[in-house]
Amino acid sequence: APVAAPGPNAEGDHLLKAIRLFRGIGDQKLAALETLGHRQVFSLGDVLVARGARPDCAYAILQGSVACRIPAGTDETEAARIGPGSTLPPLALARVPLTEATWIAVTQVEAFVIPLKGLDELVKREPEIRASLQEAVLTEVVELYLGVIGRTGSALAETQRQWERRR
Repeated sequence: APVAAPGPNAEGDHLLKAIRLFRGIGDQKLAALETLGHRQVFSLGDVLVARGARPDCAYAILQGSVACRIPAGTDETEAARIGPGSTLPPLALARVPLTEATWIAVTQVEAFVIPLKGLDELVKREPEIRASLQEAVLTEVVELYLGVIGRTGSALAETQRQWERRR
């Protein structure tokens, strides 16, 4: 359920200033961005984005951890884990639908939920926000995929070791 209003905290810092994706955006533009969404708390095990879904919101993680689970044979495996300061699904802001991953809370998670339709409209009006988001999305996507590649390589090596022990 949504909780608390966005905006500057007692020290005058904006809620979204702690999110890597929004760090290059000035305070006035952050204030406009914060009017689009709301805080929401998710419990352990809650699915934020389901595999096969076309997300209509982005989630800026304020507290807690979220795992990216991808298909692995007849099961799923954790490909990445994100926490405070991250945004998910990373490709939603690049308008590329995530269809092969489920993002699930692995702790209690507090997130700032931003409808993508409202964000699209704001980005069209605000070139500063557009430029900052384009650069930040590219950086975040590269970091995520480097992490996935590393974890996938480790999982494949472990599978090969287990297979060789059985022979």
